[in-house]
Amino acid sequence: MTAVQIPPFHVQLWNEENGWRDESVSADGLSLETPFAIPTGIPSSTQVFVITVDAKKVWACQETRQVIQHALRLPDICWANYLANANGYFGCDATDTEGEIDGFNTWAFFEVKHLLDKAGPNGKDYRWFKIGIFSRWLPSTHQTGILLLSSDEHMSSFSFKPSPGNLIDPFWLYPCILGDIARLQETAIWNIRNEVRKIETKRQLSGESPQPHYERLHEIARHAIHVSESIDVTVRNLQEIVSQHQMYTSQWNMHPDRFVPPSLREAPENREMQKSLIIYRSLNRRLQFFLSHIESIGHRAKANEKRLQNEIQLAFNLISQRDTAATVQIGEAAQRDSATMKTLSFITLIFLPPTFISTIFGMQFFNYDSTEGFVLTSDFWIYWAIAIPITMLTGLVWLFWSKIFPHDSRTTFERIRHPRHRHDENLKEGLELEVRHSDGSPV
Repeated sequence: MTAVQIPPFHVQLWNEENGWRDESVSADGLSLETPFAIPTGIPSSTQVFVITVDAKKVWACQETRQVIQHALRLPDICWANYLANANGYFGCDATDTEGEIDGFNTWAFFEVKHLLDKAGPNGKDYRWFKIGIFSRWLPSTHQTGILLLSSDEHMSSFSFKPSPGNLIDPFWLYPCILGDIARLQETAIWNIRNEVRKIETKRQLSGESPQPHYERLHEIARHAIHVSESIDVTVRNLQEIVSQHQMYTSQWNMHPDRFVPPSLREAPENREMQKSLIIYRSLNRRLQFFLSHIESIGHRAKANEKRLQNEIQLAFNLISQRDTAATVQIGEAAQRDSATMKTLSFITLIFLPPTFISTIFGMQFFNYDSTEGFVLTSDFWIYWAIAIPITMLTGLVWLFWSKIFPHDSRTTFERIRHPRHRHDENLKEGLELEVRHSDGSPV
């Protein structure tokens, strides 16, 4: 018995006669009596069995990992810490007992990112699909055990559609699973394409001044980069799968006795072995097809990125063009205002001296009715005693105004370069944000 109570595993079984059926197998039922056979808790008539578990629970429970690792004889590298956050990989290896091959293991990981129409329960407008696959194939019986770690509820053992003839190849499951991977990647690409198309259509139909949402454009660009990354990694995985399958086939050609049970090796005129070779080649062509298909849709993902960057650059250029036109209009208006002010200043200059003189002689300090003629009173000094200090005070106030209220005296350019208030900082950040988005670099 295990030291920690482990709940039963959900296992789906398949054979050619009965198809798929569900079973609940205990941890003890996944033990092995011999490495040349499937676990003891699984009927011997089973041709394919799939263990579906939650990835987070497996990584969190060491005892569960040990049970699964023993049942499928998975190498320790499959549970390395650095693989927990990997973006994709593929590996395979043959296991042996005292020099005799008892099984062939493969392990792979794929991830796909979907952009959603609206935010989900977690508040995010995107979702990651993470699919981990571990398989063990027995050359003596052509039975296959699969461990499926997936966040996609649509993926189950029914994604694997075994064909009795294909079970002689340990890579038979990958053409099955790659159909689901291609479906997910295709959806991911079209979700990005639809968002880009919305931006293009809105720009074409709108006759108003452009009002781009730079933050939204940046978010879509970030998702597009992730989609391209996941497709590139998927292509790399497929290249490795194709390469390893070709290597396996070549080893089978050179040493068929190591991979083919005696019943086939002793077949008359090796007809069964020739049939097996045909199956290997057919499966390899299917793998090549999926490699070609996913490489092709990867070009569409890159096209989405370029189209989005084109929209971001165009939006920035349109905004710059609009601002430049507004600046020209402001300059022309300023020139007109300047001409008007010059006219007013010239008129003021003409009438100011006579006005000042008439004001002086209109004061009560002068007496024109006196019998003595034109008389200037002795109190005329009062005018100068008041006018001169007030004039000097006005000049001093103007001189020290910038020191009393320095933030109002600074130019807009100075406020952007040396922000002293939150409003000025927001202005600077807004301008810098537009510049960063214009060149397409991530923020």
